[in-house]
Amino acid sequence: MILENDCLRLALDGSGRIISFADKRSGVNIIAEPVRDPFMLTLVSDDCMENIVWGGAQSDCKSRIDPDACRAEFLYDRLAIDNGRADAGYADISVKFIVSLDGDHVDFTAEIDNRGDYMISDFEYPRVGKILSLSKDSLPKDNLSAASSADSSAGGQPDDTAPAAGKPMSLFWPEQPGRLYHNIGARLAGAHPHRENGSNCMKITYPGTAMMGMCALLDDKCSLFLSLRDPDFIAAELKAEGLPEDGGAVTLVADKNLCFGRGRHTAPPVRIDYYEGDWHRGAAEYAEWMNNYRPAHERPDWVREMSGYFLVINKQQFGYEMWDYTTLPELYRLAASHGFDTLGLFGWYDTGHDNNYPDLEVSDSMGGEETLKQNIQAVKDSGGHVTLYYQGHLIDLGSDYYKSGEGQRVACKTIWGANYAEYYSKSHKSDFLANYSRKMFAIACPSCPEWRELMCERERWIQSLGASGTLYDQIGGMPPYICFDKSHPHDGGNPARAFPGGQTKLLDELRQTAKRENPDFALMSEHITDLYSAYLDAVHGISNLPGRVGERGEPTGVWQFPDVFRYCFPDVPITLRNPNPFIERRAVNYAFVFGFIPELELRYRADREDIRADKYKPQREYAALISNFRKPFAHELASMRYTDDIGIHTSSRTLIAKGYRNDADMLILVWNDSPNECKLDITIEGGSIKEILKPDGSSSPILPPDSVAIVSGRGSPRGQSQGLV
Repeated sequence: MILENDCLRLALDGSGRIISFADKRSGVNIIAEPVRDPFMLTLVSDDCMENIVWGGAQSDCKSRIDPDACRAEFLYDRLAIDNGRADAGYADISVKFIVSLDGDHVDFTAEIDNRGDYMISDFEYPRVGKILSLSKDSLPKDNLSAASSADSSAGGQPDDTAPAAGKPMSLFWPEQPGRLYHNIGARLAGAHPHRENGSNCMKITYPGTAMMGMCALLDDKCSLFLSLRDPDFIAAELKAEGLPEDGGAVTLVADKNLCFGRGRHTAPPVRIDYYEGDWHRGAAEYAEWMNNYRPAHERPDWVREMSGYFLVINKQQFGYEMWDYTTLPELYRLAASHGFDTLGLFGWYDTGHDNNYPDLEVSDSMGGEETLKQNIQAVKDSGGHVTLYYQGHLIDLGSDYYKSGEGQRVACKTIWGANYAEYYSKSHKSDFLANYSRKMFAIACPSCPEWRELMCERERWIQSLGASGTLYDQIGGMPPYICFDKSHPHDGGNPARAFPGGQTKLLDELRQTAKRENPDFALMSEHITDLYSAYLDAVHGISNLPGRVGERGEPTGVWQFPDVFRYCFPDVPITLRNPNPFIERRAVNYAFVFGFIPELELRYRADREDIRADKYKPQREYAALISNFRKPFAHELASMRYTDDIGIHTSSRTLIAKGYRNDADMLILVWNDSPNECKLDITIEGGSIKEILKPDGSSSPILPPDSVAIVSGRGSPRGQSQGLV
């Protein structure tokens, strides 16, 4: 069965397996071997929670093709199940799988009629593989012949003279802030096999902890994207599989946690994009779709131009008070000496950090409410800003809120009916606490309106203290917990929509509450996620620090790769996540070139002693130097669009150059991420360089090791990337 258009040629067998997937322009087919199972379902019943439906074990599939519409359908009237029992039989569920072509896109969806009592939990479809190369024809000729004979209207064959294989495939993976796994086939196949779930497999949930609902296979010629296109953002998982016997071939899988019961349903769509070219095109197409679900709003200028986030824990979970309210002006002076302009206060409340949520109050022992207000105002009078922490996700089991029964009622429930739990235990010098403290929290279900009302009420309270903004922790992208409490009003009555639907409501209500009183009041949260970040003024980044020195010089290992998210959603201000009382030179330069907000954290009493003694003076002075260097351009950069390296060419891969554009005007931020000096050998496609600016005031074209510069110029608004894989 053949589907083809001017761009792609897709051959499927009678069960819906992809047996050939070819770019007609290059003649390259990428399927080295078809997967055994075109789909997999897990069904939940009263007596078994893993009734497996293997696509390859089914029979009686009815298929039809509409070549004019480039559409194929595969109907299974009932599903044979595997639950380890001799009499497992069939589930009274029919599924129609639908595959369609449109340009470089292949879209997959399904129509489900569940006539039985099973709940459909996992729905793996499509399973796209096994892919050994994106740039070399890897389909055995007998498979190609079989694909052609499956349909008399097969058309032409892929060209036997396909280009030789280039570099091994890399995998862009949406763990925060973005990772690029080189030679992914060998990495997966080389992992030690095991019998637990996920052998030789990478997987990540979305929305959160994955920052985007897509992943991509890349080489030096071609790109293949798998992206979730679900307007309801039902809980899902992305997977990349590669067993040792697959010989380095990779299979990409979309697993939707549907939680569909009896009735007729439509499975969320999934899209595959395959084309010749680098990742920018597929990423831009995903972002264009995603922005339909990301409400635009104006962010305060002070947030967009923030020079640094100085995070301070005033009081720790175990009761130690480090910074009372009278020290806020001192803290701001310390922040300013690093070139930072914003204090982020955590643990500023009476019970200390990660304690007693959501019952937080001003601490009398640290000075009381009036002292807090006065010293927040003193920081603001000095030109600074202060954000106050609040927890929007966790409920302390020891809090009055939980003990009253209200916390238990709004807590998110597992399929067993118990609370989900997370543990956050803090210690500094005590091995006893390190070994035996198990601070347990329940998870609030954001679909509960009373929880959202409480969060908005507490936000108004924080505003009344004079803060410049608030950081509502963890609501920017924790895993999409599936909540089985039937008393909660989940979107569509579906447990798998409890978090995506509830979290967007919570964020939107918090944003509206904040802006109603003061448009310049900032709403922040932790975690980088495309869906949720649209509601936030800034994101407290996770794992957002530079990778290995000079790692971009060779396509090996794992690269830190924030390029994709920054390119797709350049409007989102994002901090580093630097849990130290100093910021290393490379972290400063990484933040500079990618447009992140530098950060350092004072969390323990040793941090207090060290920062007051100026123990890390060289790091402090370098942070201030780069902050002051960037400051005259802050407003201009905030008004420009980050365009990555499109239209920019450098002579060295370790000379990282990222463009910011306003029509033809450009600022290029450059970082020599190597231990050697290099020449600022940069060209702008269709344009020219006007000026080279360096922190030391010179305009020398030689850039020392681990140093930065700004290059101004003009260039065509459109251009080609030099590629990074």
